[in-house]
Amino acid sequence: MNTASSISEAGSAERPRVLLADDHPAMLALTTAVLSGECLVVGSTGDGRELLAEAERLRPDVIVLDTGWDSG
Repeated sequence: MNTASSISEAGSAERPRVLLADDHPAMLALTTAVLSGECLVVGSTGDGRELLAEAERLRPDVIVLDTGWDSG
């Protein structure tokens, strides 16, 4: 998991707090790069269970996830 080094507790009206989830590290890096100009990327994960824990812990405004994960 990667978490931004400076995470404010409250999101900004100008920059929503975003949590990313994808099982491909290159896609996470690309998505982070694309969104970081407009959003505060507060974390990323490649695991569904970790996503749930991080969503509860970080309370992002938005979660962007890859829905093509293999469940098994």
